[in-house]
Amino acid sequence: MGAYKCYACRKPFTVKVGTILESSNLPMRKWLQAIFLTSREGERLDANTLHHALDVAPRTASYVLQRVQSALSAAEQPVQRPRDDSGQS
Repeated sequence: MGAYKCYACRKPFTVKVGTILESSNLPMRKWLQAIFLTSREGERLDANTLHHALDVAPRTASYVLQRVQSALSAAEQPVQRPRDDSGQS
């Protein structure tokens, strides 16, 4: 992953900043595979299955599964639109 530079503050950043991939040493292809396996409809995935599928340590699989599941559940939450109290439609 290449680093980019913010025009406003001139600090370097990567495309992982602000995502569930941030501060992870796990390769992106394994993250994408975990997201795919976790998001499949009708299947319940556990950390042990993910551990074998990704060929990572059980602790890493548990960490990845928890982050992916929390991101998926946050994506399912309805977005609250701000109320306009000015009386205009």
